[in-house]
Amino acid sequence: MVGKHELAELAPRDIVARGVVKELQRSGEDHAYIDITSKSEDYLKRRFPTIYNECLSRGINIARDKIPVCPVQHYMMGGIETDVDGRTNIPGLYACGEAANTGVHGANRLASNSMLECLVFGRRAALFINAAQDITAPREETRIVDIPLRPRANLDFAKLKGEMKQLMSDNCGVIRKKEGLFSALSQISEIYLQLTEVYDDCGEYLEVLNIATVAKAILEAALERPESVGSHYMEED
Repeated sequence: MVGKHELAELAPRDIVARGVVKELQRSGEDHAYIDITSKSEDYLKRRFPTIYNECLSRGINIARDKIPVCPVQHYMMGGIETDVDGRTNIPGLYACGEAANTGVHGANRLASNSMLECLVFGRRAALFINAAQDITAPREETRIVDIPLRPRANLDFAKLKGEMKQLMSDNCGVIRKKEGLFSALSQISEIYLQLTEVYDDCGEYLEVLNIATVAKAILEAALERPESVGSHYMEED
């Protein structure tokens, strides 16, 4: 990252991720490397026990070896718009934590802001709900709409899951292009349609349907925001 940003490796995570991707594209390699061999093995065992042991189980001693890395999805940043009491635009529906968009983390969530989102706004939502609770208020009866019967699924769920994973990795990752987003949305919409025209009560079906639903929503939202904001980086085709 030297020469890429004034803070080098301490640049914001989206800038570092893009820097790594660009270098991998240039070099044709699958990974970049983190070098923390300047620290002693005792220090690394105490400070990063999980990372140390995980790498060791894969034959990498981070006190002596470089750690292979590549950009992958981090935590979702915001999503459901709320006020400072966790209220959404739907009466009775509240959101807090990393599912919520309160605005405090901006376009590129900072480390530890998830704690702020959970503890501060989770508490504010609970206090608001408890203060506003009215057990005497009449409840409206909700009618469950009849769902038409659908034929049982005869699909290769593992294949569909793999296709969607590849489409999202290729087109909706660290660097996005409008053409790639449109192409991925078209293909995932076809998969989504296939899944919603059938039904299966197995876990694999529900998992793949959930993946298709979320992927479709992410792609649609990405296309609605043509400008780059934080980790949503749009590159000209």
